[in-house]
Amino acid sequence: MRGKIKPSKPASIVQMIMALIFTIIGITVVMPAIKESDGPAWFGVLWTLVAIGLGIQAAVNAFSEEGLPTEEFTTSQTPAPTSPPAKTAEDRLAELATLKEKGLLEPQEYEAKRREIIEDL
Repeated sequence: MRGKIKPSKPASIVQMIMALIFTIIGITVVMPAIKESDGPAWFGVLWTLVAIGLGIQAAVNAFSEEGLPTEEFTTSQTPAPTSPPAKTAEDRLAELATLKEKGLLEPQEYEAKRREIIEDL
């Protein structure tokens, strides 16, 4: 059996808020600091884009039904077999009559069980 796990809505909202904070830091602090120190401009752009990407992922997980799973799992366990459907009263009475016809039930046993099935209706 395979399945996917996505973060809960509260965890996704927290991640979205953190991504927003890191996006703001990237735009207002990291990019200007790199520009002033003649550092690699790609780092500030990368920082900001990663923060925006994480924010989008968090928003999708928080506000959509399916979301973007963060983990997948596989188990060797097969689903439990379902129990057969319960027999109807008509089926039970027919089976009871068959048992009586074959001589496997005494008339008293047949009548007692028949009354029991009818009372269950």
